[in-house]
Amino acid sequence: YYEIPNLELHLDANSIVGDDGDAVSIWYDQSGKLRDFSQATESKRPALKKNIINGQSVVRFDGTDDYLTCGINDIILGTALTIAIVFAPKDTASGKGLYSFGDNPVDNLIFLLLQRNAGDVRYYMNGGYRITTAQTSDAFKLHTLTWNGELWSLFINGAAGGTYSGGANQRGNSNLYLGSGYNGYTYADIAEFYMYSRTLDDSDRTLLENKLIAKYGL
Repeated sequence: YYEIPNLELHLDANSIVGDDGDAVSIWYDQSGKLRDFSQATESKRPALKKNIINGQSVVRFDGTDDYLTCGINDIILGTALTIAIVFAPKDTASGKGLYSFGDNPVDNLIFLLLQRNAGDVRYYMNGGYRITTAQTSDAFKLHTLTWNGELWSLFINGAAGGTYSGGANQRGNSNLYLGSGYNGYTYADIAEFYMYSRTLDDSDRTLLENKLIAKYGL
């Protein structure tokens, strides 16, 4: 089996041990890099939900105050990045973070933010909202975002979903937050999350996407 190089983080809700509805205090990284996501405050922990999409589990964030976080300042983000996430927003709230790179859960000095905004989701990078795409509530999609130091490219379920050329703001990249971001917390399900410290070429990106599309029936 071919392992795609430069994997920095892999979260899979199916790896979480527990019953349906259990609070998730820690989401263990499957990459071997020990970048585990955690939440020390019991009331702010998301829930494990089983058999949600194609028989697979998800982590459900309540949109009130749930989030998980991990320090990532050991990863060099300045030149290349690939993120793949399988997720579904569960309401049409505006301006709520699905994931964010920042120094606190609702930081406004951010490297990268994926945000729910009414019937859309949108990406904030380099000081502005640069890529926006429609996504209805409870609709699971795979978003793959690549960056080569200048060009950001989004792929949705393997198809081109938008680009932005203009680099990135290098502030606010000490932590990665799931379920929160600038302007608040999101009500959403996250099933799986990958991060690579390079721009995956088309061959590797397609390999990853095809695996996830088949797994989740997208």
